[in-house]
Amino acid sequence: MTLRGIDISNWDAGLKPHNAKIDFCLCKATEGISFTDPYLNGFINDCKAHGILYGFYHFAGKNTPEREANYFWSKTKHLHRKGIPVLDYETWDYNRNHVAWCERFIKHFHDLSGIWPILYISAGYRQEFKDSFICKKCGLWAAGGNSYDSTKWISAELPFDPAPWDCVSIWQFTECLDAAGYDLDANYAYMDKKGWLAYAGIQNATQDKKPVQTKTPEKAPKTCEELAKEVIAGKWGNGWNRQNALDSAYGTGTYEHVQEIVNRMVE
Repeated sequence: MTLRGIDISNWDAGLKPHNAKIDFCLCKATEGISFTDPYLNGFINDCKAHGILYGFYHFAGKNTPEREANYFWSKTKHLHRKGIPVLDYETWDYNRNHVAWCERFIKHFHDLSGIWPILYISAGYRQEFKDSFICKKCGLWAAGGNSYDSTKWISAELPFDPAPWDCVSIWQFTECLDAAGYDLDANYAYMDKKGWLAYAGIQNATQDKKPVQTKTPEKAPKTCEELAKEVIAGKWGNGWNRQNALDSAYGTGTYEHVQEIVNRMVE
């Protein structure tokens, strides 16, 4: 079974989530150690009023992971075991060990709340977590695919293999869905309502270890290192064309990560 949903923030001020005709909504809660989204509670109240499943996410900043986890927890305690908590990690340009940062944030948040949050990353980065406990403990919310500029709902079949995770919990397939008068990020969740509530840590909600997963192609996805070699061979164009092609195919932020590898290879 799949659920349809959106993810939103203060950039979508004025939106009433239920007008998008969705099953779930993931709302920005915090960023760094100082920003709390002023629209969080309004979005969630609309979800509650219309029976929409919801989650709330922390956008990772430049601080220590424990401080950010503390901040996230302090601002979302009222949502504890009511919606799914998420770490939104998009800070690949910072000079740090990205996997270790995520591990520390997630472990500390779990120590505080007893809940393993879902991790949001661009699909092109998932192989970096192949040796991390996160693959076993946390669901994956992956962004990217050939349809990232789609304005409509498309097939829920994943265009990439979820490895090193057993499955993808949520797939963000576009950032351009035309709904309720907004351009929105749109997602499929590969679970039913009980599965959603289980991720939220709600008692008496159970799900199988592996959420329902759509068929994936037999061909394994390319790693960022493989993409970098293709870039050097001239297969992805130059400049803006290269960035647009890589980010559209593998998710926002892929270009920056691949370009870093390219720069190291040609030095």
